[in-house]
Amino acid sequence: MTYRVIWGSGSRWFTASPNNGELLINGVDKGTALCGVAKDLGYSIVDTIAIGDSDNDAAMLKAAGTSVAMGNATHGIECFCDMTTTDIHDDGIANAFVTLGLI
Repeated sequence: MTYRVIWGSGSRWFTASPNNGELLINGVDKGTALCGVAKDLGYSIVDTIAIGDSDNDAAMLKAAGTSVAMGNATHGIECFCDMTTTDIHDDGIANAFVTLGLI
């Protein structure tokens, strides 16, 4: 899967296909959002868990205290994750929760 970023004035459009994309404000991404939500809820970033499968999840996975790559993640995502779980179609999120002792 090929990703491309289209830059505009103060924002960027991140797309992997003609049917899917994210509009991001420069300087804001899933990583900054995770940090902000954790802070607003009174949690340390080290106490957060992020699960992702795509390049658009990279900043969030790098910011999280514990990061999990889905088994179907794009190549390279697992390199900076703490663990890899099974594919999304093989209960990957539930399996990650079990492995992490959350359920």
